[in-house]
Amino acid sequence: MKKMNKKSLVASLGGLVLATSIPFNVMAASIYDAPNTSVPSKTDVAPAKYEFIAQFNDEKSQVEPFGGVWTQKANIEGRSKDWYSITPNTSQKGKIGVKYTNVGMYEGEELDLIITVNDWHSFNGNQGSINYSRTQIGHITQQYDWVDQSWRFVKHGTMTPVKVSGFMTINDLDYQQQFTFSKENSPKSR
Repeated sequence: MKKMNKKSLVASLGGLVLATSIPFNVMAASIYDAPNTSVPSKTDVAPAKYEFIAQFNDEKSQVEPFGGVWTQKANIEGRSKDWYSITPNTSQKGKIGVKYTNVGMYEGEELDLIITVNDWHSFNGNQGSINYSRTQIGHITQQYDWVDQSWRFVKHGTMTPVKVSGFMTINDLDYQQQFTFSKENSPKSR
């Protein structure tokens, strides 16, 4: 085996570092190619059992944060303060969240949505904020690997749980973001 001198070794390592820092593009597969994907046609109709769609009602819905000290902020400089925001501490796990009132009717009952923040993990030493919209059912997190939440529907003005069957749209997932549902809430999920 041939011995490398110090200059050759430094040049080789330098080339390795250079090669690993060259930017490159990666193409992801289309969501349509994912297992278990089904795309409805124009003539498909959802069964009646999926009648519920939680929606923010501009005339009736209100947002009520609970636990901790929440502030109002804009998610983009110069916009209105349309988000409730909290920078949580460990003792608040499972004790903070928001209640969206009057988010829809299900089997003749007006419903509220209670979202409880159960746990989180920041990807760096800077604790970020967890934010909920004051104008729609929505949330933003900053500086977190993940935020675990429980979404419960209750009869309006009570804590009486209601099990619903319906649709939900999740949007604005950015690079390397994801969402998951628990097996209890979505037994067909993987």
